[in-house]
Amino acid sequence: MGLLGEKLLEKIPPKQREVWFVSDDEIKLNPDNRVDKKRRPVLIVSAPSLLANKDFPLLNVVPLSTQGVEDKLCYPIARAYEETAAGFKPDKNSKAILPYYQPIDKKFFKERCGTNDEITYNAISHLLASEVVGCIDYDLSID
Repeated sequence: MGLLGEKLLEKIPPKQREVWFVSDDEIKLNPDNRVDKKRRPVLIVSAPSLLANKDFPLLNVVPLSTQGVEDKLCYPIARAYEETAAGFKPDKNSKAILPYYQPIDKKFFKERCGTNDEITYNAISHLLASEVVGCIDYDLSID
């Protein structure tokens, strides 16, 4: 990324619901049928406490793709954009590919390309917790 990119991430750090381009080499969606795109959009799903920790090098993301059959693990995202940036135009077939949820080092983040609405983000984070991580219900209150 270089020093300029690192300084930019310090000044304007990624936030939940944002979509960023990352180096495509870091995302492995289908190793057998791989086409190197140089960069891939990802949805930031890290908790605010991790995002605020400047010393923690990883951000949790869900990669976006136009491939795959739409279902609860390939969640449609194209209509969820509140805004776009950097000339990004979401494809009408764009989906969040939840099974490929992964941490990515901040050094691979290239540029911000948009923000998703809160309703879609909440649906994705709920599905991520229940269908990918396996957390059905939890209560952390101490009585």
